[in-house]
Amino acid sequence: MATKLKNSGAGLWRHSLNTANLTLMLVELLPPGVLDVRREELYTAALLHDIGKIKLEQGLLSKSGPLTPDEWLAIRRHPPLGVAIVRQMDPETPAGIIGSILYHHERWDGKGYFGLAGADIPVGARVLAVADALDAMISNRPYRPRLSWEEALAEIERNAGTQFDPDLAAGAARYLHNIVETRFRTAASCL
Repeated sequence: MATKLKNSGAGLWRHSLNTANLTLMLVELLPPGVLDVRREELYTAALLHDIGKIKLEQGLLSKSGPLTPDEWLAIRRHPPLGVAIVRQMDPETPAGIIGSILYHHERWDGKGYFGLAGADIPVGARVLAVADALDAMISNRPYRPRLSWEEALAEIERNAGTQFDPDLAAGAARYLHNIVETRFRTAASCL
């Protein structure tokens, strides 16, 4: 499956690796016993969360302008397409991986791809949603330049309670802001 992502173009493999690493960092913010999927399974889900995009028209992923309503509908098919690919490769894929892939575009306010809201969204998918959005924001995209870490973290904070789990988003923004601050101070002290 990793080979399919690596060969797909559109930066899917790099995005998947970045999202998986951010996911592992964010999991550390959760109180013990809250995560509904094993860490290793969530890491796997993060690596494969966008694998359904390999079934989409590749021009769609590199389009520099706004998507049409039909193109948005096609993009929204990537989570169930991804689940189908994963299940085809391994019919015994754990439910935590499947749920995290399928629901990673759900929103806390219920305005996501499938309409799940709040605590009905699996915790693994909530963590993955923050990590996915954060990497998307700090990466260059065909339709916009990357945001700075500070801008991306501010966006996560702004969307806490609407797009993202409010506790997870607030904790993630604080935690990652501290990491960025520490790295800048360390780099500045070396000059």
